[in-house]
Amino acid sequence: MIAGRRGGKSNIAAAIAIFLATLKRWTLSPGETGTIMVLAVDRDQARVAFRYCVGLLEASPILSAEVESTTADTIRLRNGIEIVIATSDKASVRGRTLIAVICDEIAFWGTDAEEVLRAIRPGMASQPQAMLVAI
Repeated sequence: MIAGRRGGKSNIAAAIAIFLATLKRWTLSPGETGTIMVLAVDRDQARVAFRYCVGLLEASPILSAEVESTTADTIRLRNGIEIVIATSDKASVRGRTLIAVICDEIAFWGTDAEEVLRAIRPGMASQPQAMLVAI
C-alpha cells in the first residue's frame, strides 16, 4: 500500500486485520495461537494501527463479543487469534504462527527491514493464506 500522510493506511490495515482475525477460519493445532502482528519502527507508531483495531472491534456489538481480553499490546479473541503490536525487530516475530503481519511505515525501518521480512516468512509458512501488508 502506498499513500501519503493521513491517507487512511493504518485504518485500512486495521480493517484487514480485523477481517482476517474474526471472519476467516484458520487451521490451527490444538493449543496453537494464530497471530496478527502490527510491526512499526517503534511501539508508539504500532499503537496507531492497534487503536484502529480496538476501535473497529468495540464499534460492533457482534465483534466486541469475540474479544476475550485486551492489554496495552495484545487483543486476544475467543477463536484463538491474537492481534499483537511490536517493534520491527527480527526477534519479535520468531516462534509464532503468523496469519498476518502489518508492516507499518516500512520505509522508515531502515536497513533492518529485509532481515525482519526474512524472519517473518517461516512464521507464515504453515498458513498458506497468510497475508503480509506493507505500508
